[in-house]
Amino acid sequence: MHNELKTAKRLLEIIPLSMARVRAEMRSCIPANLSVPHFRILGSIMRGKTLVNEIAQHHGVSQPSMSRSVDSLVKRGLIERSHESEDRRQTPLRLTKKGSGLFRKIKTATERRLSRRILILDSKSRNALLQGLDELEKLFSMNIGLVAPPRKGRRI
Repeated sequence: MHNELKTAKRLLEIIPLSMARVRAEMRSCIPANLSVPHFRILGSIMRGKTLVNEIAQHHGVSQPSMSRSVDSLVKRGLIERSHESEDRRQTPLRLTKKGSGLFRKIKTATERRLSRRILILDSKSRNALLQGLDELEKLFSMNIGLVAPPRKGRRI
């Protein structure tokens, strides 16, 4: 088990560092009038999360806070609410053509910037990184029941 604990420790060290770099690269591609959290909301909707409460839960913020962010994006014409429900908490969201185009533009630009960073690695290291990312995806997409719900009043 020693190796598993060492791996877990490295994950806790490397993932935040990696995400900080990804956010920095992303920030450099996002227009000044859009925040990284707003971009992440667009991405959540693009990937199929369409209700405010599920997006809030995914991002680890309160539902009222997410509602304010969504309202801002609706006013800017990047998101629209479906009129299937009168309860705004149950109203599906979707990207507008403008929102979808902006999301794809930022994502593509960020991918290009990150790919230039990855080019620093030699071919063998790039392949190892890709294989490691595939393994991380498998590991974290498994629903193996190890995650306990957070205790009330406690956020990590």
